[in-house]
Amino acid sequence: MRQVEWSSLHPQRGSQIFSSPISGDGPWWSFSPILFVFGAIHGALLAGLGWKHFCNRLGMAFFDAVLIVGLFTISFPVRSTELVVVGRLLLGTGSGGMSAIVPAYVGEISHPKFRGIFYKLLTFVFP
Repeated sequence: MRQVEWSSLHPQRGSQIFSSPISGDGPWWSFSPILFVFGAIHGALLAGLGWKHFCNRLGMAFFDAVLIVGLFTISFPVRSTELVVVGRLLLGTGSGGMSAIVPAYVGEISHPKFRGIFYKLLTFVFP
């Protein structure tokens, strides 16, 4: 009878369990956490410009598309660090744009009697 050996949760050298195709080396990898913040600033500035030229719904649809592209860029298994960095930048841009457009849109469409309540609820969603 053959014995089955349980593998450890810690990856062993040479094993393919829990291996990541992305190495944590290089200058892009060290800049990747801060690029989400730069993307959020960029998205908030783009939202202000887009608010003047486009309607609210088109701006929200644009930033939703940016969020979806950024999500797909990060979610799929990739072998390059640059795609993860670009995905984080896109996610930051979409988040910054939506955090600037959504409160103004809620303020426009809500009834004046309930506007304060909706703004208070937005602080739970966008802290």
